[in-house]
Amino acid sequence: MLMFVRTLVLTLLGSMLNTGNAGDMNRLEYQNRGDYYEGVRATPAAGLTIELLSAKAIHNEPASTETLPPRYRLRFYLKKDTLPVSVVVQDVAGKTGYVLDKVKPARPWGTGFDNVFEWSTHDVIAHIPGLEDLNRLGVVVRLGRATPSGHEEIAPALLYYRSDPPASITSYEFAFKTTTTARLAINVERTDGAEVAVQPTPKAVPQWLGGDIPLRVTWDAANAAPGEYRLVVRGQSLQNAERFEERVTFYHEPILRSPHVTP
Repeated sequence: MLMFVRTLVLTLLGSMLNTGNAGDMNRLEYQNRGDYYEGVRATPAAGLTIELLSAKAIHNEPASTETLPPRYRLRFYLKKDTLPVSVVVQDVAGKTGYVLDKVKPARPWGTGFDNVFEWSTHDVIAHIPGLEDLNRLGVVVRLGRATPSGHEEIAPALLYYRSDPPASITSYEFAFKTTTTARLAINVERTDGAEVAVQPTPKAVPQWLGGDIPLRVTWDAANAAPGEYRLVVRGQSLQNAERFEERVTFYHEPILRSPHVTP
């Protein structure tokens, strides 16, 4: 099995590179890059009927440029210190096998919006066509655990490339994959029971085919009050009538400032 996975990865790398140099392919393989792991690998299945692939905070910065920026950055908000924090960046469509994880921050993650990680695009991303578009990349910042589950607690992360972070968060985008064709119902709720005025798009999917195409769900949070929210996806398989559910709990803080700073 290990030999098969390695062969699959090298075949994929060879198809992405303009050169057939084995040294270039080896450099793109998933490996330790110092304070994080990055590269192309065959991603193991989580064994879940539905799995969270990405939870991004959306802002107004363009997602792509004509030239690849030298660095990509991510930033996320923590209401309180939570350990462990697990960061995974990946190609949401899974077509390239690109993954970055096992991040060791320069300083410990802490309360507020000062949780920042940045990495060079030179080592891997520059050699994979399409990843100059940040829309291709998803990120999940899991709190308290490192593996996918049906009840996720996460910190939505901003992905950006400019040296200055965006000023505010306007909405959120979540991406899921399912292993079965299913009907889905999707809603956002406050964990304190308060009413949520705006619901996500889509709210319902009569027939989702599943497989490799990610289901993208957006939620307009422009007028949402700060607080803890939960996105819930309830589904029923159209193949065997199995019912399943994914709950994603997160804290919405729209303004990128430290909670210790008075505006």
